[in-house]
Amino acid sequence: MPSPDTTPSPPPGLAAIEATRREAQSYFEKSFHASPALMGLSRLSDRKITEANAAFCRASGYSREEVLGRTTDDLNLWAFAVQRDAFLAQLKERGMVRDFEGGLRAKSGEIGYYLMHADILTHEGVPSLLTVATDITDMRRREQVQSATYAISQAVLAGGELPALFAVMHRIVG
Repeated sequence: MPSPDTTPSPPPGLAAIEATRREAQSYFEKSFHASPALMGLSRLSDRKITEANAAFCRASGYSREEVLGRTTDDLNLWAFAVQRDAFLAQLKERGMVRDFEGGLRAKSGEIGYYLMHADILTHEGVPSLLTVATDITDMRRREQVQSATYAISQAVLAGGELPALFAVMHRIVG
């Protein structure tokens, strides 16, 4: 006759809490990887990336394997150091970042513009930073074209000699 299992079973409430935790973790992981927004998870202690979704990898031009275990500085992702510093200062001051516009450099060297949000959370027992970004590059380009078109219209309406008008248009387009 087999011996009875002597392992104590957890209290019923504890088992339900653990099942809920596992379900929430699974939901987070599925949402993270399926999101069209760029998402990255990094440890707070050393800023090393511990997870990146497919949208992040497509936008950055790096494979998931190239990204994991490295920092944004290692990958030279921040196009402008002053923006990186402002992002980190806001995170330190508020414990989160909201509506932060920044330029990020892809592996190819191309710079894109992103609207970023970041939150501190605990992932698998480790204090981490979840960063979510939306590509606003096309919107910024349209705004630049619209602004240049308006400035050229103003210069044309102001009149003046043709060489001076061409000089103004050249400056605006440049």
